[in-house]
Amino acid sequence: MICAAATFEDRKDAAKVRNRLRENFRLLSTTRYCENCFCYHLNVSPRECGSKEQQRIIELVARGYTDADIALELNVNRRRVSDTVKKLIARWYLRNRVQLALFAIVMGIVDPNDYLPPITEAKHG
Repeated sequence: MICAAATFEDRKDAAKVRNRLRENFRLLSTTRYCENCFCYHLNVSPRECGSKEQQRIIELVARGYTDADIALELNVNRRRVSDTVKKLIARWYLRNRVQLALFAIVMGIVDPNDYLPPITEAKHG
């Protein structure tokens, strides 16, 4: 299990960052305690990510899909995907899709553990 979301040992520190996110980015988030790393994480409210389609686009960008791949996956026009990605990047004052993917992981929008292959024992001759 990987804890990639922003981590805070003190709940007060997490609250300060949560308030800054609300002020600077108009971004609503919650604080949760993680039993894996014994720290607090911020999670962005699902409604902050936009529609279900926008949430799915964020997930697929984080997985490394191109706009064309996302369009095929969602059965929509590639231009629509491209425009949505640009709007999401602009909404959170990011520079590119890599930052969008990292932002999604750090803010708890996307869980990187959902995309890791299962660990298997290596078999040697």
